[in-house]
Amino acid sequence: MTFLRRSVRLRYNTPWSLRNKLWEDETLVEEYLQQYGKAMTMREFELIKSWKNKLLGKFILLKHLKKYSVLMHEEMGGKLYGVMGISNPIEDMFPPARLPIYIDAVLMPFEGKIIYDSLLLPYNIHFGSGIKRGLNEDYRNIKERYGIITTLL
Repeated sequence: MTFLRRSVRLRYNTPWSLRNKLWEDETLVEEYLQQYGKAMTMREFELIKSWKNKLLGKFILLKHLKKYSVLMHEEMGGKLYGVMGISNPIEDMFPPARLPIYIDAVLMPFEGKIIYDSLLLPYNIHFGSGIKRGLNEDYRNIKERYGIITTLL
């Protein structure tokens, strides 16, 4: 079955459903590359191939720094990721006064940096002052111990 026919068969009407379907089926990217890879430039091919290194899950958007926003993965040992918006900073969507925010995201490599797949789903959860203090302490400890990850390759 070709990638195109499999894509047309999807009957989802929301970006979230389409995104979830794309990332849950690990073979779609490989099939796409096999079918259309010869028509791509090497740069395009390598970029799409790098999507196999994506990281999906729930994150806590902790803070915005000058170069990127810092997301802490709910799992993965609470690692910190420096994530950029591909066209606009994440801060434009989620101002500092709203942080921290619990979100669903897919992080992807892009030209040596980490971006997200253009969809960030915030959960309607309010963090109290005690949790905020704990998250800030976790941030400091994890940053000191492991640093902030800025590439997925």
